[in-house]
Amino acid sequence: MPELTRRVYRQLAASFRKACREYDSVVRTGDGFVLVLPGFTPDDLKVKYARIQTAAEETGLRIGLPLSVRVGAAFFPQDSADAEGLLAAAAEGVRLARAAAAPEG
Repeated sequence: MPELTRRVYRQLAASFRKACREYDSVVRTGDGFVLVLPGFTPDDLKVKYARIQTAAEETGLRIGLPLSVRVGAAFFPQDSADAEGLLAAAAEGVRLARAAAAPEG
């Protein structure tokens, strides 16, 4: 992996950690991140999304690249009672967010 890519991911992870509470977890998964947010509710999503988007944009400004985020959220136990199901539900949310952002044509 090119050094620039590693540096971008490290800076994004650090920015996401700053946007989270001390007991939240930020984990890199391939070309994305998973944030584990204990006690998080659907009502909290708008504020957290804004913080994460701001963190990505500020990181992009520092490194000279335009960055944005696509979020897929999953909630325990509403969406699934196990980690695999929660990851699948969140991944589907990301897929839908990407599809909604894609230009038509």
